[in-house]
Amino acid sequence: MFLIKKLINLIFPSLCSSCGRVLVSAENTICTKCRHNIPLTYQKILNKNDLHKVFYGRLKLKHGLTLMHYQKNGVSKNIIHNIKYKNKPKLGIMLAELLEEELQQINIDAVIPVPLHITRKIIRGYNQLDYFGGKIAKICNTKYDTSVLKRVRGNSTQTKKNRIDRQANVANLFELKNSANYVNKHLLLIDDVLTTGATLEACCNELYKIEGVEVSIITMASVK
Repeated sequence: MFLIKKLINLIFPSLCSSCGRVLVSAENTICTKCRHNIPLTYQKILNKNDLHKVFYGRLKLKHGLTLMHYQKNGVSKNIIHNIKYKNKPKLGIMLAELLEEELQQINIDAVIPVPLHITRKIIRGYNQLDYFGGKIAKICNTKYDTSVLKRVRGNSTQTKKNRIDRQANVANLFELKNSANYVNKHLLLIDDVLTTGATLEACCNELYKIEGVEVSIITMASVK
């Protein structure tokens, strides 16, 4: 069995999900070089940090954290791109595992992803947040719930839009569903990249319609 596995790895070697280099036996998901170069923020979820600064005066968050700095040319961009467009779920799981120490310090009742419009999800085949959010839910011993927020219409890409245009682009974009079980609960909203925060703000404004709800946010990365 061991020899068969070695033969399979020789013919079909495992590749780094970030840079594409062949992984050696001790490496998993991404190579040692890429893992070393992940631009982690090293911020603490119980402290005020860059994410809180983005939403200051806009949202009342219980906790918040972004894992990586987003670099236009670097490992974090490769990771996000491969999760979002190349369907590499192990990367999402890996990022969630990097948050384990911080996640163990908070109690949440459900993990809620920013939803994709059904058309985009059909085209892509998946929501890039599912494995990231699913692993976070497992670490926190809670559930990953995709039924609470629905995207009720499509919208144009947020790329290259300023804050005002982004807010207009997401106006009335989301709708609250199946929220009765979350009265007076603590929900963790997740997304991939934090830029102006317009999409997350629109999601939070829907979640705040739930009586007594508290909301925290975690993103994979944030633009400096």
